[in-house]
Amino acid sequence: MPLANELRDKISDKFFRGQLKNRPLAAVAAMAASEVGLVHFQKFIRDVFIEFNPAPFHLLIPTFRWRTIVTTNFDLIIERAYEKSRGSVQTIVKSWKDGDLFDNRMQETSDPVGFYKLHGCIDHYTDDSIPLILGQEQYASYITNRNRFYGRLRDLAHDNPIIFCGYNIADPHIQQFLFDMTDQSVKRPMYFYVDPALSEIEVRYWAGKHVTCIVAAFAEFHCGTR
Repeated sequence: MPLANELRDKISDKFFRGQLKNRPLAAVAAMAASEVGLVHFQKFIRDVFIEFNPAPFHLLIPTFRWRTIVTTNFDLIIERAYEKSRGSVQTIVKSWKDGDLFDNRMQETSDPVGFYKLHGCIDHYTDDSIPLILGQEQYASYITNRNRFYGRLRDLAHDNPIIFCGYNIADPHIQQFLFDMTDQSVKRPMYFYVDPALSEIEVRYWAGKHVTCIVAAFAEFHCGTR
């Protein structure tokens, strides 16, 4: 699965004949959407990510009982993990925007777990009211049609531990959310940050913000806690 620079290069090759590879992903994505139209651009993003399936360690996720699962990824890895896992203890109920009847669908599902796709989903690439959060314009207006959506996450974060796993805390929205929640005046459970590349300096930094660091990869963390 392409990371940020690889995805930028794919966009550059597709829409700009290889130009702009020295620019940030958000800038290149914004220009591509402007050049060809948002839905056409998002179809390309869908085509890039649609082929990927869960790795073996992803299939362990459904065997745990979660309060909520949250992702900023557009892909269908988690959805497919729940479809393929033989040991699922819950049924995911996906939410991607305000007004998607999430609460009703939760009540209609046995053993539900809410699954929040904060930055959109390739299943809904044609809905231009909730664009994939990828280009600069989308980052600037990310809250549009997602206000209640983000509010739910903030409410849950006050009362439940959060595990940041398989995720580099670099997204500006998540950073702002995390720094709000690590204010010393906020009383909340311990959070956990799982990353194989964490340095001792970072571990000390996050410890001061009531976040325990676990130096491990996503796969190692799951295997170690099974």
